[in-house]
Amino acid sequence: AARDSLLAFRAVNGFGEAFSAGGKVVKNVTGFDLSKLMCGAFGTLGVLSELTFRVVPKPERAAVLSLRGASVAQGLSALREAARLPLEATGLAYLPRGALPVTFGKLAGADGVALIRVEGAVEPVSEKLQRLQTAFAKFDPVFLDDGLGASLFRGIADGTFLALTAADLWRVHVPSSEAENVLKDLSPVVWAADAAGSVLWLALSPGAEAEAKMQACVSRAQGHAMLLRSSLSTRASASVFPPLDVTRAGLTRSVKAAFDPSHILNPGRMYEGI
Repeated sequence: AARDSLLAFRAVNGFGEAFSAGGKVVKNVTGFDLSKLMCGAFGTLGVLSELTFRVVPKPERAAVLSLRGASVAQGLSALREAARLPLEATGLAYLPRGALPVTFGKLAGADGVALIRVEGAVEPVSEKLQRLQTAFAKFDPVFLDDGLGASLFRGIADGTFLALTAADLWRVHVPSSEAENVLKDLSPVVWAADAAGSVLWLALSPGAEAEAKMQACVSRAQGHAMLLRSSLSTRASASVFPPLDVTRAGLTRSVKAAFDPSHILNPGRMYEGI
């Protein structure tokens, strides 16, 4: 997540005051971790003017193994299993046939394709791929060209594969073990799963009824959802973020008041009246 790479920042708050937080090195951070707070504030707490990121070298190789014979249930289960293996997989995604671009159609089996990405030095990555191929031999595993694998995961990370649908687009975070239940309950028009199913991109039919059903389903799964794009009718009735309970709403108002008491920075961007 971006918040895990942001070490420090400078910003201007709602008082017109310049302030800074964090440190130039990882161990030099004390007090409240305001960097993470600002990452999720959508500009409602301050105008960011300078950012300090932690960076790492680009891996020598990023390789992807596809499990073409895996159904939705089998694929999501395999991804959770891969997450438990000591191989430090950096990508665990499932694309149903309907979410795959035409140029990638050959990757999918009857239902779709599960994708496992590993990164690092050339030799260790080769060893990891061999272990994965052995662990998931029953799924007809196939190694993807490195460029093709990178293209697929870029599309999954930013929702590109669902961009052309006219349905409302939601990004849902749930425990990976709940992903299949959420998909069955909501029957999205088209969808994609990332992070072994803990991140779901869902294209749902427009309307307040579908939004209410989705929020109830996600709440039962102890997750949360964000509306990324919608029809005007949905936007008029649906919130971008799920409603806050009384305790969290109070905390959110208090934090907003501390940084921007006059509500001049993106008012209502996240929650109405905040």
